[in-house]
Amino acid sequence: MVALVCAGAPAQAGIVLFDNGVTGEGFTQVSPDDFGTYGVLIGQQFDDEFIPAGVANAFTPTYLTGPMLFVSTASNRTSSLLLTEYRAWANFLENPPPIPDGIAADAMHTGLARTVTMPIASTGPNEATSGFRIATDTAAGVGLDFLLVQRLASDATAKSSQFDQIYTVTNSGTAAVTLVFHIMWDADLYYDGQNQEVDDFVGSVAGLCGVYMHDGDSRWSTSLGNGPMSTVPLAAYYGGKAGEVPGSGPAFTPANAGITEQHVWLNHGMPASWRNFVVGPGLNAVGESDPTLIADATIGTEYQFPLAVGATETVHIRRYYGTTDIECFVSANCGNGVVDSGELCDGTDTATCNGETCTASLCGDGYMNSVAGEECDSSGVDSETCNGATCTVAACGDGHVNVEAGEDCEDGELCETSTCTFSFRLGGGCAGCATGGPDPSWLLCAVLLVLRRRRR
Repeated sequence: MVALVCAGAPAQAGIVLFDNGVTGEGFTQVSPDDFGTYGVLIGQQFDDEFIPAGVANAFTPTYLTGPMLFVSTASNRTSSLLLTEYRAWANFLENPPPIPDGIAADAMHTGLARTVTMPIASTGPNEATSGFRIATDTAAGVGLDFLLVQRLASDATAKSSQFDQIYTVTNSGTAAVTLVFHIMWDADLYYDGQNQEVDDFVGSVAGLCGVYMHDGDSRWSTSLGNGPMSTVPLAAYYGGKAGEVPGSGPAFTPANAGITEQHVWLNHGMPASWRNFVVGPGLNAVGESDPTLIADATIGTEYQFPLAVGATETVHIRRYYGTTDIECFVSANCGNGVVDSGELCDGTDTATCNGETCTASLCGDGYMNSVAGEECDSSGVDSETCNGATCTVAACGDGHVNVEAGEDCEDGELCETSTCTFSFRLGGGCAGCATGGPDPSWLLCAVLLVLRRRRR
């Protein structure tokens, strides 16, 4: 069901209500505008509702989510645009007064404007289409036309939903541009009954193709991934927590803090040290944040690609409700034997690129690239044969304690270095001892006593 809703203020873009028709667990409802943004910054608004499995509390708003666009032309001139007319959020891109419009134009990009060319309207069951244009004056030569298709689909069995936002952008101007398309999602999840937004987990998935946040249960989640219609690959993701430092900094600040601290917007996209980083597991690693890091969480993804005059590319944002099981998709053109726009290679592995996925080669991405020096790739986690942190074959003596490979240790006074197991273990049992020998527990006590004396 899709219902057209009139905007609350004359300056605000049109809004469409998507409702999956489910009652109770698995219910999903979102209200995006012409640009694909929904949720507001001030006050808890039910622009986005999801009731996951196993949750009685129906107070389920998302705080704010939507895209930012950073447009660069020759001579490193970059302007920033918020793709919405929500005034409360526009404050974080530019300083008032008197009324911010969500556009921070470079001096060269005079007359930069955001115009709806096709008001959002239903084009099918749980589908809506809109169009808008980003342009400057004639001298700057920036002209970008967007067609946006949005669809809501649900899985009644899994009680989850996915919301697809497919942006097709054409360079109809006279200047070549480089675009950074940045999607931010500050979801305040209240499912665990604690009634607070600061106890969420953030994490990245196997394949490193998306990021999620949840409230203590993977069903109580929102996730961001790349969809199959994208002609450009996902460039980066992040999972931040307020006050924590992703990579080497700056410290992450959620969207509700203010412009002087919101480094995402001020750096014309995601800071380099944040790219492919989740607070907790770290850089390019599968896993989720340390639960002791109690702070407001935000997730984001980003696309970066050049767009020649007359060229067209598609960015497919896939949002998930109720699951952290994100599907990994590659460029729609990958596999045609041609290195298309947004691809690093096609068909052949290189030292920096996975040929079969046309994406950057990273240890932990689930793709074993021997040309890049990988001996194996177990998606960032240790396996019986592979060290997930280094993508090397697990072997006793390699300096990495791989528990999945049966290792207890790599060195130390109690370590049997030929087997990488403890010679004697508390509670009985003896690794590497002759079968049928005497009980070794007395020797363990003696060793511990010697160590204790040495410390004294």
